[in-house]
Amino acid sequence: MKNMILSALILLAPLACRADEVTPLDVKPGLWEVTVQSSGMPGIPPEALAQMPPEQRARIEAAMNTPHTSRSCLTSEALKKPLEFGDRPYSYCKRTVTRSSPGAMEFHIECDNGRTKSVGDGHFHTVSPESFKGEVVMNNTTADGRTMTGKVTVSSRWLGSDCGNVKPK
Repeated sequence: MKNMILSALILLAPLACRADEVTPLDVKPGLWEVTVQSSGMPGIPPEALAQMPPEQRARIEAAMNTPHTSRSCLTSEALKKPLEFGDRPYSYCKRTVTRSSPGAMEFHIECDNGRTKSVGDGHFHTVSPESFKGEVVMNNTTADGRTMTGKVTVSSRWLGSDCGNVKPK
């Protein structure tokens, strides 16, 4: 599960490009609730899952398939840059915005953390000024040669202009 969450954070970490090359999504600044659902991401090898007691395996598989919801404070300044979620950027990922407009942002991402190489594409699109959605599809190859396709879907909703105790990005 930890690898799945890390993979999701890697995909949603800041996209690297100059801010003046990006047209921001037309969404409101403030407090946002973001729900991330991952599937097919590198995690626990199938052979390790097979050796677990059934109860433990069921708990882990359920956790890997559970959406994760967090809150982010997006300031007006943050919205002028590619969307940023997660706690920190990952130096082993190269991200490139390929197209941006007030209604959509598309990007390409390549990551290599020494254990898994991942290449993929993603997009975010505005549903309204108070909602946006997105998806990232990655092709992953582990150090032992296993390949899999992972998908991360993102849905968000604006909670209000006051971020309360959530620190801005």
